[in-house]
Amino acid sequence: MAWLTDEERAGLFDTFDRDAFHLEMRDVYRVEDEVEPQRKWRAGEWTDAQAAEWWEPWLAKMRRVTSQGKTVRRLRIVTEPITDYTRFLWEGTRFNTSAGEDVRWLPRHLVPGDVKLPPEDLWLLDDTRLILNHFDEANLSMRMEQVDDPDLVALTVESRDRLWPLAISHVDYQPR
Repeated sequence: MAWLTDEERAGLFDTFDRDAFHLEMRDVYRVEDEVEPQRKWRAGEWTDAQAAEWWEPWLAKMRRVTSQGKTVRRLRIVTEPITDYTRFLWEGTRFNTSAGEDVRWLPRHLVPGDVKLPPEDLWLLDDTRLILNHFDEANLSMRMEQVDDPDLVALTVESRDRLWPLAISHVDYQPR
């Protein structure tokens, strides 16, 4: 087990050559720096300008890597009807896609029963480096772990390759 340091997490996007794939499978995440934006969003006080400014550090990173010809893909497996948290993400995802990230949504009920999902949300870099994101019981990200198990890497590649074509592009997905 190799836990990533804060520096390694921050530099993750400097460590892949062609493709970064992100799998998200939770309907709610607890992220401290999202508390106030979500409060404003729920109250109808969250403007496009605020959202764009809040997303900007991530968007700058996405623009940088995609301008180098690299792909960044995100697959969100969601339960429908979606949670408020997922709707908050869905509404903000237009910023991700405008920066070059390819985001797709897959309603949980459309995941084939024979697809074995990895145990945690993850990043898969260049089909070889697997980073699991471990969460606690309150959906708070605890730490990220680089996993060197070739069977788990292969399972992740297989799951992604089966699910990605089934997923709905962000521009076409209309959540329920």
